[in-house]
Amino acid sequence: MKKGFTLIELLVVIAIIGILSAIVLASLSTARLSSKDAQTKVNMHSLQTALQSYFIANGTMPINLTPGIGDCTGASLGPLVSGGFISQIASGICYYDYGSGNTTGALLVTNLQGEPLSTTGDIGTCRPFAAGTNWCSQSSNNYYCLCNPH
Repeated sequence: MKKGFTLIELLVVIAIIGILSAIVLASLSTARLSSKDAQTKVNMHSLQTALQSYFIANGTMPINLTPGIGDCTGASLGPLVSGGFISQIASGICYYDYGSGNTTGALLVTNLQGEPLSTTGDIGTCRPFAAGTNWCSQSSNNYYCLCNPH
């Protein structure tokens, strides 16, 4: 009698390996998104510190080059780089000043990829205005917002 595996046994083993690898790949994808979100939060806090230093040095926040709406191009935050407050502006961050001479503060906003939708925001985030009036106070989103009031 010959010893060996039957075709059914081999197919079962291959199916089990396939299921396990799919589970591992799915968890790696979630971990990758969480890692990107953590880096985004670090970038936001570095930018917040640079904004506060800029305000201390100049008495105002940088001017929003797209008044009434947020600047998501980074152009409004150029003075932070040229003034030496930060080396570069990370992409994907929107800036909104509170207007009126830029002495009252500003808002930084980004979209987190691995966070569930929320109406209250992630821990450490802010929702400065009434519902529906800015990125961070809409009914349900995964925006991460940092307020810089002065």
